[in-house]
Amino acid sequence: MASEDWYQNTTWNDEIEEAFNKKLQRSRSQRAQYLRIQGSLLKDTHPQAGIRLLARCVEAGEDFEIAHALLDTAHAQLVQGDVDAALDTLEAVIEQEKRQPRSRTTAAYDYPFLIAIYCRKERYQSALDLLERHGDGFFESMIFEAETAKALIFEERGEDALAQQASRKALEAASVEVGWLPDHPKVGLVPTLPSQLHGRLQRIARLE
Repeated sequence: MASEDWYQNTTWNDEIEEAFNKKLQRSRSQRAQYLRIQGSLLKDTHPQAGIRLLARCVEAGEDFEIAHALLDTAHAQLVQGDVDAALDTLEAVIEQEKRQPRSRTTAAYDYPFLIAIYCRKERYQSALDLLERHGDGFFESMIFEAETAKALIFEERGEDALAQQASRKALEAASVEVGWLPDHPKVGLVPTLPSQLHGRLQRIARLE
């Protein structure tokens, strides 16, 4: 086993968990980081295990790791279908970033995007307020999430001109094929859109 393999498992069972915990116990430093990395790798395929590991990372109290561990927790909760838990966790990420400004994540864009996608109307205003404070972001994926959230919320509110403007910006961001980082041209790009969302944005963009 390579030196780093013990905290980079892509599958999980009782035997792997026992081996991981033994290695972790023997680690003299960076335990929170090991917990976050392992939890992050499991968030899609073993979300419940990922959440447990990430909770231990947060409990370790290392400021630099907390925001990222909470963001991955929200992702795992979403994989489990618990949208409201994911939104609550994203709120915790945003609060953590206020306390530790150097710990920046995508939470300020993920939060409004999920609110709009899942029609959590009671959170619409907080989503728009957050985007007003943070702006569109510096990656196309951030711009896309921000503008999509605005487009869907404004459409539901009957503010057609604002919805149209936002949807066009979202589609423009989604069309970018090469990012601005010279050595990492795919970083920050928008993944392939679900056809339903793409169609809805196109329809809003045509509103007159």
